[in-house]
Order: sequence, then structure tokens, then C-alpha cells
Amino acid sequence: MEVRYGIHYNAANERLYRRLRLIFDTLSIVTGSAAFGGWLADKPGLIAWAGLAIALISAVNQIISPAEAAAKHNEAYRAFTDLNARAENMTTAEIGVEIARIRAGAPWGVDALGNVAFNRCLTANGYTEGLLPVSGWQRMVSFFS
Repeated sequence: MEVRYGIHYNAANERLYRRLRLIFDTLSIVTGSAAFGGWLADKPGLIAWAGLAIALISAVNQIISPAEAAAKHNEAYRAFTDLNARAENMTTAEIGVEIARIRAGAPWGVDALGNVAFNRCLTANGYTEGLLPVSGWQRMVSFFS
């Protein structure tokens, strides 16, 4: 179950970061277009606001690096998926060593997705009891993943 949790957790993080990248890219296009439109219309105020928005969006994008985070979570997802396929022929100790190896190279994920991924893992494996409570914040973050 820990291996399958790793699959769900990293898949959710990858989707979230891919969607963040799409949001940042879309905002960059819109604000860039606004700046160009401000130049065409000779509206210095619009140009200034659009320029500030572009700078802020770019700074946040650089700090979060959603494309890089998505790629790293995809690598961890693939490693856990591969381990899940091989786990049937492995001992518990061998699986534990592989999990530790994967986690050592995996990025930190978004904490709000932990309980959601746990619940997804349980329900995907046929369990209806033992689900963890999910807060409104966790539901909102999971909506984007």
C-alpha cells in the first residue's frame, strides 16, 4: 500500500504542477498582450500595470518552477509504478529499500495532497474504511490536481 500511495501522491503533485504551469503561461500571455495593447492604444498606465504583472508572474514562476517540479514528480511516479509491478516477487525488506531509494530522489510534494492521495489509494484498492478527514483547503488543492 505504501508503494501505491507513492503512485497516487506523485500523480496528484504532477497534475497540480502541470496545471500551475498552464496558469502561469496563460497569465504571461494575457499580461504580455495587455502590455502590447497598452502600447498600441498609447496607454502608459496599462503598460505599467501589465509590466508589473509580468514581473510578478515571472518571479513566482521562477520560485515555484512548476515545470521542473512536474517532471520530478513524474519520475517518482514512474519509479513507484515500476516498483509496484515488481513488488509481488520481492520481500518486504527489499520493497522498503526500494521505497527509500525512490524517496531519496523524489521532490517534496504539496502537504495538502497527502490525505487526499491516501484516501484515493485506499478507495482504489477497494477499502471504504479508514479514510482520513480532508479539510476544505485540502479539497480545494486536490480540485486542481
